[in-house]
Amino acid sequence: MYINPLHAIQEGWIKFPEWMDEEFKQKCIQPNAIDITLDHAYTLGLQTRFCLSETSKQMRSTERQNMHSYFSISDEPFFTLHTGSTDIMSDFFVTVPAGVAAFLIVRSTLNRNGLWVTSGLYDQGFSNNIGFVIHNDGPNAFIAPHTRVAQLVFVKSEDSGLLYNGTYNQNQGQHWSNIDQEVIENDIIREGLVDLSSNKPSSDDVEVIDFTLPPKDEMKGTLVETLPGSELADLEYFQSKK
Repeated sequence: MYINPLHAIQEGWIKFPEWMDEEFKQKCIQPNAIDITLDHAYTLGLQTRFCLSETSKQMRSTERQNMHSYFSISDEPFFTLHTGSTDIMSDFFVTVPAGVAAFLIVRSTLNRNGLWVTSGLYDQGFSNNIGFVIHNDGPNAFIAPHTRVAQLVFVKSEDSGLLYNGTYNQNQGQHWSNIDQEVIENDIIREGLVDLSSNKPSSDDVEVIDFTLPPKDEMKGTLVETLPGSELADLEYFQSKK
């Protein structure tokens, strides 16, 4: 069942951007969803390596886009969405409570112009700025910052007793690709699902992973390697597979 977006706002599940005035907020509230804005764009390093298994992952690099003015279109600045995929972060911040899930759908105008939106499911326990990918099937498209491009829908779900507690939970305003800076300071972070039905300490319920950064000049993204229990994993095997 779709949840009334006004209820989600009243409960504090979603926070509007600080820059947004009351008139714009009202424009974002739709009958069954909340319009989400494109506020930051990141170009994916498609020439960099992506590798994924159940024990490790290496993410492609991302580069934050600068805005440009295209006077033949408008005097305002635009992000360039090249053919292919662009990683997007919105200034909307969402915290999904137990018994609720959320998902994104594209706004009709983008859909009719060959652009579409994808993201993973927003599980209960997720807390971060709303992020997604815009896919462009045509030539370059230009979208101004703070433009509404997607809709967030909250739905009721049966409470599984688990809360998402993974690496995509970040502080407000922090893009997921900035996680490497946090890892440098903290060495390790926790990832996984927290079992709310268990009395065990939360450290027993999560997976501990180690993030190893490659040399900057190689631009290979961030390598993520699982640590088995409290032992340090030997990364040489995975490095040899590069």
